[in-house]
Amino acid sequence: MRVLCFLTALFLSACASLTAPTVAESEALVWQRVGQLNHAIFNTREAAVMQALVGEPVSYGHSDGRLENKAQMVKNASESANRYRNQKTERVSMHVQGRTAITRHTFSALQTNAQGVEAPLKISVLQTWVREREAGEQWLLKARQAVRLP
Repeated sequence: MRVLCFLTALFLSACASLTAPTVAESEALVWQRVGQLNHAIFNTREAAVMQALVGEPVSYGHSDGRLENKAQMVKNASESANRYRNQKTERVSMHVQGRTAITRHTFSALQTNAQGVEAPLKISVLQTWVREREAGEQWLLKARQAVRLP
C-alpha cells in the first residue's frame, strides 16, 4: 500500500511539473524573447539568435510598408549597415491566451544609416508570439508589424 501511495504521489508531482506555465510566467518569458530579438536586430546582428527566435512562417512588417519572410528578415537585419544609439524600449501591453501572446511596445533610438545620416527613429511594434511544441515549447515570433510614431 505504501508503494502505491508513493507511486501515486510521484506521478502527481511529475504531472504538476508538466503543466502549462501561468500567464505571468508566459508574459515574463515572452518579454524576455522580445528583448533578445531587439538586441539581436539592433545591436549584435546575430543571425543565429534571430533564427532561433523567429518562427516559420513569419510575416515581418516594417514601418515603411516592406514585408519580409524569415529568410529575408534574418538576412537583411544581420547585414544592415544601420546603427542605433540611445535605444529605449517601452512595454505597452501583452495579452496571453493559451499558446499565443500578442505584445505591443515602442522602440526609439537615434539611427545612423550607411551614409552616416543620423535621424530619430520611433516606432510602435505589434508582435504575435506562439509557444510551439515542435520547438521545445519555446515562444517563437510569428508576426510583427511596425508603424512610425511622430
